[in-house]
Amino acid sequence: MNRERIQSVISQASELARLLMRSSQPPRKLTAEYLHGRKRATSSEKGIISSLAHHAILNWRLSAYALTGSTADIRPREDAEQASAVVPASLISLLTDSAAEDLSNVEIINAFLEAGSHPEDLLEAATRRLAECGGPLPEVLTDRIETLKGEAEASFITAAVLTSLPDWVVETWHDAGIAATPADVLLLGRSLSRPAPLTLRANTMICSRVRLLSKLREEGLQCDEHPILPDAVVMLERSTLTDSPLYESGCFEVQDAGSQLIGLACGAESKMHVYDACAGGGGKTMHLANIMRDSGSIIGSDIERNKLRGMMQRGARLGLRSLSAVAVTPSGEPFHTHDRLPEIAGQDVVLVDAPCSGFGTVRRSPTIKWKLTERTIRRLSEKQFQILQRNAAYVRPGGVLLYATCSLLPAENQAVIAAFLREHSEFSAEPLAPAFDMHHVTLPNLSDAQTQLMLHPSTLDSDGFFMARMRRSS
Repeated sequence: MNRERIQSVISQASELARLLMRSSQPPRKLTAEYLHGRKRATSSEKGIISSLAHHAILNWRLSAYALTGSTADIRPREDAEQASAVVPASLISLLTDSAAEDLSNVEIINAFLEAGSHPEDLLEAATRRLAECGGPLPEVLTDRIETLKGEAEASFITAAVLTSLPDWVVETWHDAGIAATPADVLLLGRSLSRPAPLTLRANTMICSRVRLLSKLREEGLQCDEHPILPDAVVMLERSTLTDSPLYESGCFEVQDAGSQLIGLACGAESKMHVYDACAGGGGKTMHLANIMRDSGSIIGSDIERNKLRGMMQRGARLGLRSLSAVAVTPSGEPFHTHDRLPEIAGQDVVLVDAPCSGFGTVRRSPTIKWKLTERTIRRLSEKQFQILQRNAAYVRPGGVLLYATCSLLPAENQAVIAAFLREHSEFSAEPLAPAFDMHHVTLPNLSDAQTQLMLHPSTLDSDGFFMARMRRSS
């Protein structure tokens, strides 16, 4: 890739970042449509355009500070017009990062290198693009960032800028005791900025993890077992695996490590009756069916019928007999009159993986950081409480209710559980550790008495999740 093509890629990444920051369209759909229209770009160039825009959005606040010296918070629609400067600035920061001992280990830079680019050409192209936008010289950017790093633990503001977090999120964490110091903000914020890995789950009814690892390596793929989760496999390089014969034969599912932990937290056993009340595409539902060895029953429900159809197709591919699906309306009633919901007070385990802000997934969907508002969170928390309360009715006496989100915001998590337990004395909080012990999983810093867990991305190298386990009195 020559300098002219590098310039073109940077320019197109800037335009994509601008559109993503401004648009209300789902990011994946917008990105796919934008890249489809880039007829002259190669497939590798399209991948770089997407990755570069993604990285710039993920680190937008830090890049904006490097450009201007201002610690002001980000306003997505207004600040989107800075994209032509933010994208080359973020690329320059990658190229000049003093902590990067080997640039080939940086995913975006490595993609450029594999496309035939040289680091000096990248730096020259990004510098020229930045100059065209009236931006400062690279050494000014670098000096500002290095100075900020030296002051990182001086205040919550500097920690928020350095990790590109909105002020209101940091304030929320501080008020809830999640981030008592700027150092806590740095730890959590940095974990939300690292590239998300591709993680698989071995379908152990069909293929053991050991056999899956062996088969993947025979195909020339670099992978390793997850250090904590018993069925998880971490891919050490990006690859499209859903076309693999191993996937077609049901040997594995693509599932984030944190999502797998939620399935283990349910404590499901063979022959139980389980209800996954917000099943979505069925990742956790499939996991629970595997844990129960396809015995008993597991019902997945959701308001999105297309996702449920996909879940049942995946279940058919695996030959699952215990699995069924029920489409529901937003009020929780069956969408079809002939469908039946689970028996009231008849389920051994009910999982409520509630719709949420997705703030724990920002390293995959970074626009969430800048478009989410406190007003939206209040509205979501009310909805989450209603969903939890409605589906708690399906738990049998003595049964388990597990609440989960892929958010790291207290209003969607701890506050919902506290409100629920205040109004439902028939439920009590129950420790998570015994459920994990069933699968020989030991989490660092999880106490024996802990009933709730806010899962930092750094714990399992996963998305961020929250889970709380409760039991209904007999």
